[in-house]
Parts: sequence; structure tokens; C-alpha cells
Amino acid sequence: MSVFNLQTRKVICAIIVGYERGVNVDYSVRAISFDEFKPIYDERMMVDFPDNERRSVRSIRRMFRHSKYEVYVLEKENHVYGYACLIKDEGENIALLDYYAIDKAHRSEGLGSVFLQLLKQTLSYQGLLIESERPNDTEISEEIHIRERRIDFYLRNDAKMTHYYWDAFGVGYHLLWLPIDEDNDRREYVAKIPEFYRSAMPGYYVRKHTSLIENNESK
Repeated sequence: MSVFNLQTRKVICAIIVGYERGVNVDYSVRAISFDEFKPIYDERMMVDFPDNERRSVRSIRRMFRHSKYEVYVLEKENHVYGYACLIKDEGENIALLDYYAIDKAHRSEGLGSVFLQLLKQTLSYQGLLIESERPNDTEISEEIHIRERRIDFYLRNDAKMTHYYWDAFGVGYHLLWLPIDEDNDRREYVAKIPEFYRSAMPGYYVRKHTSLIENNESK
């Protein structure tokens, strides 16, 4: 039996990732309130995400009030280097990674991996569902490269590709599962994604504009 428990191994993993990339790992992760999040929304999310991908602040505020939403930040010396937004399913003890971003001035410095590893150490969920846009759905070479890099990033950080596609409001996604506590049957959790969307908008709207598709070719 290892002398290190699971949480200790996660912290060590995050530290190793940081040192391998030459990153000062003196960072911390904490949950923030909606009032703390609002300036991040106004000053960063408005830049980090296009209008058609960004939820309204009203919708996020409502989910906060109903304890369906959480935001975590990566900090060092009171500066926010990144943020992660989660929609929660407390019944199943899982969450959907709604938004994830690192400060533009500090991208390509390894902080994305450090943040994700520290976030995994902080959270008590069984795991996270992750949407990542399908590279083959665009013909723009630069966009294909960006989407492929995004998927590779999650896979390098222990996420698992599932056998499902998720089409939502005209955008096609691969669905990934990032185990935190243990890697159970991922298909069971993937089927929960419409419920996460119903936390943010009316159910009839979700039924009309989304579909979960099994990708038999990937099996």
C-alpha cells in the first residue's frame, strides 16, 4: 500500500507538473461567491468567450442562488490567474465544467495543468463532465488546431474520451469524463448532461436544441 493518500498524490502531481514546466507552484485554489465572480465575468469572460458561448450573468446568478453553480479561482498574491465555473449535480456528486480559462497574459506557461490538478485536489466530486468542440466540425485550419490542442490538454490531465457526442444549439462537442474520486461507468454520467443544461434554461428549450449521440465508431 502506498504511503501517500489520494489527496497527497494529487498535490504532488500538481507540483511535479509545475516544476516540469518551470512554473512557480506557489498558487492556491478557492471557491468564490457570486459577488467576487461578477468582476471576473465583466472583465474577463466578456473577452475570453464569445457572446454565443457565454451564459447571461442573470442565469449564473440564479444558479448561484439555488446552489447549482460554483466558481473556483487560481490565485497567487491576491491575483487571479484562472477561473473554473461548474454546474453541480449534488445528487450524483458530479459536475459539468462550464467554463475554464487562464489569464491571457499567462497562457502557455503550464498554469492550465497546474490549476486543473489543484482543482481536482480541492473538489470532492466523483468527477467532471467536460465538453470540447469537435475538430472535424470546422474547415478552418487554425480552429481545428485549437480544438485538437484543447482536447489533448484534457487528455494529458487524466480526462477520458467517452463514446458520445453532444450537439447543443448548433455546436458539436466531444464529451470527456475527468475522474476525481474514482473512474466509474462514464456512460451513466454522460447521460446527465441534459440535466445540467436544464439547470440553466427551460427544459423545453433543451429538448428542442440539444441531442446526445452515441458514437459507435469510437468503440
